[in-house]
Amino acid sequence: MFKDINTKTNQRRFLIYKIYYMKHVFITLFLALLAVVQARADWSLSDDGVLTITSNYSYSSSSYPWYSSRDKIKHVVISSSVTSIGNSAFNGCTSLKNLTIEDGSETLSLGYNYHNSYTYDTGEGLFYGCPLESVYLGRNISYNSDSRYGYSPFYNKSGITELTIG
Repeated sequence: MFKDINTKTNQRRFLIYKIYYMKHVFITLFLALLAVVQARADWSLSDDGVLTITSNYSYSSSSYPWYSSRDKIKHVVISSSVTSIGNSAFNGCTSLKNLTIEDGSETLSLGYNYHNSYTYDTGEGLFYGCPLESVYLGRNISYNSDSRYGYSPFYNKSGITELTIG
C-alpha cells in the first residue's frame, strides 16, 4: 500500500491510515464493553451475597447469568419490574436462605417445581438445593400448575420458618 514510507506524503498517509484504523478498533472495543455493561445492568450480585434481579429471565438453569456465582448467593431480591422468572433459576444456590419479592401490582410468574420421574424425586426446579428460611411476598405469584409439574415453587421447602405477605 505504501511503497516508499520515507517520503513525507507517504508518512502522512500512513499516519492517517493508522489513526483511522485505531479509531475503528476503539469504537469496536467500546461497543463490546457497552454490551457487557448493558447485559449486566439487569441483575447484580453484591459482595455480601445479595442477588438483585431487575429484568425477566427465562433460560435453562446453567444459562442464567448468575449461574457461575450461585454458591455465593445468600439473598435474592426480585424487583417489582420483573414479571417472570423461568424454571430452575435458583437451582443449586446452596447458600440461598432469603427471598424478597418486592411489592408490586403485577403478578410474578415463577418457574415450576417438577417431579423427576427418572429419579422418583420431587421438588426439583426453581429452588432445588436452596435452604430457604425466609420469604417476603410483596405481590401475587403464579406458577404452572399443569399435571406434569403442578408443584408450587416452594414445594418441599420445609426449612421456611418465616413467611411475610406484604
